[in-house]
Parts: sequence; structure tokens; C-alpha cells
Amino acid sequence: MEVKELQRKYFAARHAEYVKENKKKGIDIRPVDFIKQPAFIYTRVTSHDHDDSIEKQTNQILEYCEVNNIEIIEHFCDNGVSDCDMENRPRFKLMIESLRPGFVVICTSISRLSCFPGQLLNIIKSIKNASSKLTIINYLGADMDTPTGKCLFTTTTMFVELQHQQGHQLLL
Repeated sequence: MEVKELQRKYFAARHAEYVKENKKKGIDIRPVDFIKQPAFIYTRVTSHDHDDSIEKQTNQILEYCEVNNIEIIEHFCDNGVSDCDMENRPRFKLMIESLRPGFVVICTSISRLSCFPGQLLNIIKSIKNASSKLTIINYLGADMDTPTGKCLFTTTTMFVELQHQQGHQLLL
């Protein structure tokens, strides 16, 4: 069993004892298992993304949310849209505008957001300005709020851009 799962079970058991003790005193406390992190999920495919379908991305995110006690508030999807032009991604723009403090934005990979480092940093800034967080499931688990996480993220975006450029060169 993973450490995270053991910790969750331990704290759930401790919380259950706390709820039981307070119930005897007439105090009603909401069980911890019903308190979920609110999230928006974002999926995107271009016309040539055959390996990364909307269904595949959605299933990965659903599994992640179930394991991590996250409640999906809304699924935003831009289907058949390139990451190059942010103006042609209406669902993404609506998601950013709809963010509320405490929400988390979840996607499967950095390339679902953008393949350009400058754009990615602006996206992260927009999410932070809404007092929300970003979770990228297939992203090494680094915390983007730490200096190490920021460095790793910035370096990774350079490789994403390189892959993007090579992919377009191969298509020509």
C-alpha cells in the first residue's frame, strides 16, 4: 500500500474517532471523506493527436481524481484545436475566467496546455492569480510552488517546445 493511502486511512480513522466523540457531545462534524477538492479538468486534442484522445485523457483524470478525493466541477474540452493560438480555445479561456479560490486545474500533460514556455508561464500566472493550483498528472510530481519545481517545469517546457517543433517539421 502506498504511503499516501496509508496516511489517508490513518487520518480518516483519527477523524472518525473525533467525529464520534463530538457526536456524543451533540456536535455534528462533517466526515473527512465527504470533503473534496473542487477541480476543473481540461482536455484538448489537435486533429493529429491520435494517441492522446479526449477519452483517454478523461479516463486518466477520472482515475486520478477518484484516488485523490477530488470532485470534478466541470470538464472543459477543446477538440481539434492547436495549442498555438490561444484565441481559438474558447473552453480553455472560459475555464480560466471561471476559476475560484481553492480550485485546482487538472490536465494530463504540459502539452495539453501549451507547447510554448512563455505561454505556459502566463497560464500558470493566471491560475495563481485566481488563487487556484495546477496539477499535471504525467508531470514527475514536482510542486510548482517551490524553486526546484519551477526550475524543473521551465526546463521541461523547453523539451515540450522542441518536441512540438520537431513534430511540425516531420509533418511538412
